Amino acid sequence: MGIGLLNRAPLGIGSWFAPRYQTLASPAVIVERLQPLSRLETARQTTTHVVEVKASNGLPDWLAGERVLLIAQAEAVAGIDLSQLRKEDIRVQGDRVSLLLPPPQIFSVHLNESQTRVYDRRRGIFVLRPDREIESRARQQAIQEAHEAAVRGTLLTFARQNAVEQLTQLLQGVGVQRVEVQFQVATQQTE
Repeated sequence: MGIGLLNRAPLGIGSWFAPRYQTLASPAVIVERLQPLSRLETARQTTTHVVEVKASNGLPDWLAGERVLLIAQAEAVAGIDLSQLRKEDIRVQGDRVSLLLPPPQIFSVHLNESQTRVYDRRRGIFVLRPDREIESRARQQAIQEAHEAAVRGTLLTFARQNAVEQLTQLLQGVGVQRVEVQFQVATQQTE
């Protein structure tokens, strides 16, 4: 009880041991590369993942094991890569435009860092230095699961439907009366 009171006191002994963080800005930002993109992002999927990673050297976990439980929010973005659009894929006939678009693809999968956190971390009594790799492995697993969910789920179908709607609205907004949108046959998703 005495220690609890000291920790709750504004300037008690407990505050001496609390970490104080200082964040220093980078002295210079180095732009490594700029590249043009021709992407039409048409869908985003947000998923939550609970990932557990354990590290062990054969001894019981309470002695020499380590465990991390990560709750991660991931976002996968999909759409149409317009750089794959060829001149012959666009046909204009009077008041009608026909488009043959490349299939939708997943552009990126990343963690939303503001919504991702280590929920629980445990170390055996003989683990003096935490494993630096264990949290990274949990994050990588969450990204892999989010990518698999995007490929197996409805994200690409939704991206396709939304591309049709958005391009139809865009072309009708500039006076095209009839818009026909089709897609090339999809090859295996690589990203």
